[in-house]
Parts: sequence; structure tokens; C-alpha cells
Amino acid sequence: MSAARCDVRWFRPIEDSIPKIGDIDHRTHRKILVCDAEIAFTGGVGVSHEWDGNARDETEWRDTHLAIRNPAVAGLLAGFIDNWADQNDDGFDPRAEPVVDPMPAGSSTCSVIRGSAETGASELWRLLLGLISCAEHRIRIATAYFNTDDSLCTALRGAVERGVDESILLPGEHADKRFVQIAGESSYASLLEAGVDIRTYDVSMMHAKVITVDGVVATVGSANMNQRSTRFDEETNVVIFDADVVGVLDRHLDDDHRRSTLLDPADWAERGLVQRAAEKAADVVSLWL
Repeated sequence: MSAARCDVRWFRPIEDSIPKIGDIDHRTHRKILVCDAEIAFTGGVGVSHEWDGNARDETEWRDTHLAIRNPAVAGLLAGFIDNWADQNDDGFDPRAEPVVDPMPAGSSTCSVIRGSAETGASELWRLLLGLISCAEHRIRIATAYFNTDDSLCTALRGAVERGVDESILLPGEHADKRFVQIAGESSYASLLEAGVDIRTYDVSMMHAKVITVDGVVATVGSANMNQRSTRFDEETNVVIFDADVVGVLDRHLDDDHRRSTLLDPADWAERGLVQRAAEKAADVVSLWL
């Protein structure tokens, strides 16, 4: 890419972060592509062969990505500029970037939420907590990496207690990071006991980051429901207020559920000592996973 005169830069390279040791663990996990300030893309899709297909088998990851035009493009462009400016000391002026057309290109209302994560409780954490706390009827979650803090776990259990139908779709046997998966499994018992529906995707690696609530609001973006995304990583999610779009996402999840395995609370309660020991070991470092 550099040979083709593309300006390629590392975000917070290790050698620059050594004087500020706390910055080493604050990475960017955003997935943003902005074209001509007219259309932008975000979600869970990266640039690699795993995303070449359409989740037809274990070689093709299952993911969700959005294409957005006009006003909300500004929010995604700002997310890119935020990270790009962090690595520029050559006079880069964000005000010189193209101006996004403010006129609506469709009927969906949406908002771009960016998490900077330097404070330990980012805007994305508050978004996740808010969506769970406001749900009245149904919460559907798909996430690649599940490792919540106590507040989010309590909110998930509390939603079920007040009568919300709640399902969480996670990677199964095709998980790309087994140790991270084990860290999340340490919270399965309390969630299953509370009545949360937990499913594991059978076809390939489940990499989508989607939450739908009550059929009326959804969020899609780069943030997983884990402590890595809510504490340490730079993330970008779009919140969508459009029942039609939420309906499309719910239909996608319906299809995913048909190709997943529902965990049985009784079977999980009888898991072996090796699994329990692995959960304890992973829990020691779960804050960073």
C-alpha cells in the first residue's frame, strides 16, 4: 500500500506509548470506511479473507455491516478523524476534510456513538447499559466476544426478572479465541439460572455485534459486549431508530437462531471440573479480554 502512495500509519505504536505506559492497552477497534464524504460503512467486518463469503461454512465468518449516507456519515468521519489526528504531528487540519451533506438520504433516524475508553467507562458502556435497562419486551444480542462487567451482567439478569424475553447469540465450536470464550462462559451459569436464552452459532465464527430492543431500536457497530470494548478500545456504533431496519436485523437473527444450539441450564450446571477450572483461570485476566 505504501508503494502505491497510500498513507499508512500505526495507531499508538508501542514505541511511542512506552513513555505513557497506560496508552499501550488503549487500541482502536473501530471499523470505518468513508467514501467521498457521501457514503460510510461500519459494523463488524474487517479487511481479511474471513469476510469474503456469506457464512456458508466454517471458513466464512458471520457478520453484520451497515452502509450509511448523508448526515450520519459525519459521525463516522469524525470517528476516523479522531484516530487519524491522534497519529499526526505534521500539521493535519481536520477542518480541511470534506463537508458531509446534511440533507437526509432516507427515512431512518440514527446516531453515531463513539467510545474512547480512556476513562474506564466509555459511551459504549453507557449505551449497552441503557438499551438493556430500557427494554420492555425483548432484547436480542449477537456478539463475538462476551465478557461483561458486573453492572452489565446484573442489568441482563434484571431485564429477565421484569419480564423481558432475552437471548444472547455467541460463537460456538468455531470461536477464533477459545480463551476469551472461556472467560465469558464463567458468567453463563448465573445468566442461565436467571432465565436468559444463550445460544451458540453452529455454522462459522459469529463475529456480528448487533443488539435489537423491542423491535424498534437497534445498534450495530464494532463494539462487542466485553470489557475490552467498554473499557480499553476505541469503538464506533450506530444506534438506529427505525422499526423496518430493526425488523431486517431481527429476521437475520431468526435465521441465525435456527442454525444455533440452545444451551440447557441443567446440562451447563453439570459441566466438568476442567471447564470450571478453566473459567476460574480466565476470570483472573477477564478485565483485559
